[in-house]
Amino acid sequence: MQDLLAVPVSDLIACCQENTIHYLRTREASNDSYCLELFRRAVQDGDEGAWAFIYTFYSTEEFLGDHYLLKWVRSWMHGRHGALIRAAYTEEEFVQEVWLRFMRSDAGKAFTFETMAHLMAYLRRLINNFALDLTRRRAPTLLEASTEGEAANLEQAIRRVPDNRRDPEELVTRQESLATLLTAVWIDIVATNHEWIIFRDHFLEGLPPREVYRLHPETFAANEVEITRTRLARRMRKAPF
Repeated sequence: MQDLLAVPVSDLIACCQENTIHYLRTREASNDSYCLELFRRAVQDGDEGAWAFIYTFYSTEEFLGDHYLLKWVRSWMHGRHGALIRAAYTEEEFVQEVWLRFMRSDAGKAFTFETMAHLMAYLRRLINNFALDLTRRRAPTLLEASTEGEAANLEQAIRRVPDNRRDPEELVTRQESLATLLTAVWIDIVATNHEWIIFRDHFLEGLPPREVYRLHPETFAANEVEITRTRLARRMRKAPF
């Protein structure tokens, strides 16, 4: 197997472009190693050539479809609560912030991504989390859910959010349909940062309350996670979605 560490950046770029275009045209499995090595060099080695290609290729090339960051960003900026996001960031600034978060993230620094689908799913998650943070911070008020009776059960909908153990391509595809739902959760369900941590870790990630507490011992009191989880579940059952 070719030692990619010795391959010039220019050759990696050519191979990455070729394999990416082949995959997008045929949807057949491609060799991700060239693109992954470019990402690794950009993040771990600070290679300017690799970084310049990644930023331009994945941020501005619209033909990339599901691998196109600006498409995901625009789905938020022109969505239900897009005005809140556009008041704080331009499209370019939003994209730049996502790349910076990726470069600073533990996952980026460790760089254990095995496929481009896995890496793109992680970038999509960064975009969603950043957009939700902006919406949450800039929303003028937090509304209390008031509809009861035959209202749709939000808890069941949340339970259908795909987790990280499922196919990464499926995760990327289904994330877009959940954007509006998660934005509504920020405004109608979650009232504090502590509640968001529990909502994210328990209802989205599927962690039991004791594991959430283990991960955040300085944030929560011993019984606070379970009490907050119960409160969130009650709000979700009453939510008017």
